[in-house]
Amino acid sequence: MAAGAIHLTGPAPRLQITCPTLAVALAVAGALRRVGAVAGVRHHERTGTEQVTVAGIDTVATALEAIGAPRAAQQVRVRWDDRRRHSAHCATRKLTAANAGRAQQAAVTQLAAVRAALAVLGDRVPDHLVAIAELRLQHPQAGMGALGRLATPPLSKDAVAGRLRRLIALAERHTPRPDTTETS
Repeated sequence: MAAGAIHLTGPAPRLQITCPTLAVALAVAGALRRVGAVAGVRHHERTGTEQVTVAGIDTVATALEAIGAPRAAQQVRVRWDDRRRHSAHCATRKLTAANAGRAQQAAVTQLAAVRAALAVLGDRVPDHLVAIAELRLQHPQAGMGALGRLATPPLSKDAVAGRLRRLIALAERHTPRPDTTETS
């Protein structure tokens, strides 16, 4: 009288039971509700049948156990957990790759700014800023923490970032600006 399918796609797993008439669908939904599985009924226009839908991993497992399929309930739980773990792992890998790309681009940009700052300032750079600039030039791919560990004495990554910012800001203050006065 009824046939069902389990769908593991989308935000939550679904159990869809196709019934030949509305009376059968309401009976199935009522039975599922009595065992604690919230079920919805809707008419399927294309096939002319009624569908009972149960959504959510716990609700689907409860429904499967109630209709006498405890092994199927266990398999659904295992497959859903595997799918969630795989999705989380893929998302973590994508975020890690994106963060690494942004860090690499920031290091390249900062390296160019440090070179320009040293060219603009020449001999007017304080010793502590020269030391950190040389570390940046020698280790272009290193992060702020790694540069701090290479410094003598060791510095925190915030101290390294601050010194590099001060070097670049000092160079910007000494950079000649074009005359912006307007003549009409």
